[in-house]
Amino acid sequence: GQQMNVDNAKYAQQSIKDNADMVTAMKTANAGLKAQMKDFNIDEVEDVMDDMTELMDDVNDINEILGEAWGMDDFDEDDLLDELDDLDDELDDLDMNEDDVPSYMVSANAAANQNKLVDNDNGAVDEYGLPKVPEKLMN
Repeated sequence: GQQMNVDNAKYAQQSIKDNADMVTAMKTANAGLKAQMKDFNIDEVEDVMDDMTELMDDVNDINEILGEAWGMDDFDEDDLLDELDDLDDELDDLDMNEDDVPSYMVSANAAANQNKLVDNDNGAVDEYGLPKVPEKLMN
């Protein structure tokens, strides 16, 4: 009981000291900020920011001008998109069936019969249709 009372009193005393130190530090910081703020004029800061925005816009305009292609006609984006749509329609008209397998791909039947696949030299091929590595090279 008594020890707890002593500890509580000691804690309260330390808290008051810490709070006093914190208030002193805040007063010092406050005085320093006030002194520094005398050097600033908010209107000047806004003017500088406006100037910076204008300068950045000018830089972006210059970059855009320098990025233009020479000797190229201006293309209408809508015309280009229409042409792309026409090309897409032409591809659709070719009636490319999704089930058709390009010649460079293994057909579904060949994949199902992968164990039966043999290359032109009568050598065995693996599940991907590639020649198997000879056993003597594996060791």
